[in-house]
Amino acid sequence: MNKERVEGILKKIICVLLGICIGVNVVFSCKIVQAKTEISLEKTNITMQVGSEVTLKIKGTDVEPQWSSNDEKIATVDKNGIVKAREVGTAQIKAKVEQQELTCTIKVKKKQICVLLKTTGFSGIFHQEITVSSNKDFTVTIGNTVQEYGAKKKVTISMNDEIFKTGDNLKISAKNNGKVKITSLKRSHGTPSYRGKIEVKLIDGKGLIVINKLPLEQYLYSVVNSEMSYTFSEEALKAQAVCARSFAYGHLKSEQYKEYGADLDDSSTFQVYNNAKEEDSVKKAVDDTKNIVLKDGKNIINTHYYSTSFGVSATPTEVWNATAEEANYPRIIQTIGGEKANLKSNKDFKEFIKDEELVTFDSASVWYRWNTQITKANMKKNMEEKLKIYSSDGSRVIKVLQEDGSYKGKKVSTIGSIKKITVSKREKSGMVKVVKIVGSKDTIKVYDATIIRYMFAPTKEVLNRKNGPSIENMSILPSSFFYVEKEKNVNGEIVFSFAGGGYGHGVGMSQNGANEMAKQGYDFEKILKHYFKNISVIHVVDEDLG
Repeated sequence: MNKERVEGILKKIICVLLGICIGVNVVFSCKIVQAKTEISLEKTNITMQVGSEVTLKIKGTDVEPQWSSNDEKIATVDKNGIVKAREVGTAQIKAKVEQQELTCTIKVKKKQICVLLKTTGFSGIFHQEITVSSNKDFTVTIGNTVQEYGAKKKVTISMNDEIFKTGDNLKISAKNNGKVKITSLKRSHGTPSYRGKIEVKLIDGKGLIVINKLPLEQYLYSVVNSEMSYTFSEEALKAQAVCARSFAYGHLKSEQYKEYGADLDDSSTFQVYNNAKEEDSVKKAVDDTKNIVLKDGKNIINTHYYSTSFGVSATPTEVWNATAEEANYPRIIQTIGGEKANLKSNKDFKEFIKDEELVTFDSASVWYRWNTQITKANMKKNMEEKLKIYSSDGSRVIKVLQEDGSYKGKKVSTIGSIKKITVSKREKSGMVKVVKIVGSKDTIKVYDATIIRYMFAPTKEVLNRKNGPSIENMSILPSSFFYVEKEKNVNGEIVFSFAGGGYGHGVGMSQNGANEMAKQGYDFEKILKHYFKNISVIHVVDEDLG
């Protein structure tokens, strides 16, 4: 066989082999293109809180799925895969796509609130140490370490403990629905116990932060009776429960304690929590009004309430210079169908305070009318203490008279002997907004109602109440609804006489007024609609609450 023929045969063989290889590659490449990508849900098990939402996503296809829920009472899903948790329980969310059915299991837990627990007397937020116990067996967990303790065993946790060097937070939980007792804290009813869980965080150089995390409805068990007497009428307690619930939802994720992971604290800055023990009447009022809030259109309103009205309500603008919620707070005399009141002049206000014929829902309250006399010496001492706290250069609440007749924020420690006190500005509700105080050294104006109440507190005197026993040594004037006159007392001393009414800021629902309305047969909805306007008292599922 000659050389040319051999080379020709070899070329044919190589071509055939190359053709086979190319054919195989072509076939293989086609198989890769035609292979189907697996379609799946990114998550197949999710735990949610009532009221929260999550978006489910599908991998492996651009085809729009058909979403459905097997129990819409527990969780709903819309066409975009957005799941909303409605009530506690378990639901299956299904996505039908390209002849496949995918399932995600949704477990819904109760909505939680995180309450920062202040020190004894609500004086601060940092604890040097805490001691805990429980009525049931309990656990203390930090990182992966879990220590179990028997009921009534006391455990002390200090900011200097080695356990915090890991950087983890410490968690305390009682078993079998028990409560965690913090024996190092004192509240009005004694040693407080807490539902839910306790979390302890070390803040370097400051101390321990203590947070109580629990279901919001259980939180209300210890708010309502801390803010209103459990002996009040059932419908009044229900009205208070709705106010407290609306307030709580409005303050979830408050910016004030965001860095600590808390929504609010347990003091009167928000709502007083667990300052009184739980009572059956209060628990019933909370349970009977579950999920009921006050709404203004789509929004839950920030509900304010206070102890006692002097007969006329105030608005947020008058008290806090707020405007957003003005429409929800009428300024009316506290009787059903009561006329609008305008007590802006000192003369009209004084006549209203002295009117004994006008009967309002608060008329029988011990705080309805009050008076006190403060000597010049005691007034001077108390005022100088407050000036040290509240006066400062550039202050907008305490200003000093200048030579040109203007008033300027300035640090001042004394104004000398007090010669005269006058109300410079009074709101339509009768609330004192600005006072002018003339002294032998300086003249000042005070522009904040709360600071005015502290400045004129009868700290060394007796405060007389028309419908109740007298009170001594108060740290704050009962309200900013008062008039003041300079006169002589029975001993011939120069005194400043204060006469006023009500207890608290005067915005929203009067608790004693609500109780009287309940006694007269009004239910909680009518009570709330008297104190708030342009609102709905509405039962909603938690997904709509926040």
